[in-house]
Amino acid sequence: MFCRALLIFNLNILIICALNVTDNDDLAIPNIEEWDIVKFSDTTYKIVINENGEFSPLDVPIVLQNVKGYVEIEVASDNLNDYILTTDYDIETESVIINFKMATSKPLTRGIDVVLLEARDIQHNTMAKAIVFVFNPNSELNPYRLKFNFAGTDYIILNYHYFKWFLILLMLSGVSILIIELHELVNNYRTNRVQEIKYKELQHV
Repeated sequence: MFCRALLIFNLNILIICALNVTDNDDLAIPNIEEWDIVKFSDTTYKIVINENGEFSPLDVPIVLQNVKGYVEIEVASDNLNDYILTTDYDIETESVIINFKMATSKPLTRGIDVVLLEARDIQHNTMAKAIVFVFNPNSELNPYRLKFNFAGTDYIILNYHYFKWFLILLMLSGVSILIIELHELVNNYRTNRVQEIKYKELQHV
């Protein structure tokens, strides 16, 4: 099971874990190969809804792979009625491109929506899951730091991969500073010790 996390910062830290998994029991099905298991091309997707109600992917399109038979695609969202879901099937690659569109001409006023996609392969009884972050056009779309406003509060989503390396560099910097400080303390102690010994020797002269 592969897990990618995004960090949402406000007063607290919330880790959202997007899963692209297949049920463990499904792997025991005889004569099923890895390339027969339906799966999403990524674990998380980020899309932007513009003023016309059309979406554009922020990084990569939403693609469901290894679609060889009948697949049910289910969507879970508190604001599901706001969206229309359409699919384009590519026979050559056996993949489905999933598209979002606003159900009405009313623009998206929320800073972000979190949509869970579930695709179940009826033939092999396997399921793939992915999370879609839907941003409105007023969101600050930085690939390393996504900022949005919800209910009057500003939130920041950081990419966990870059945030992890930031923490590692921060820890290494802290350790380096600590080593330098300890080195200075040891040097000062030795210097003071030498001066003490010399002072005592002078007193005995």
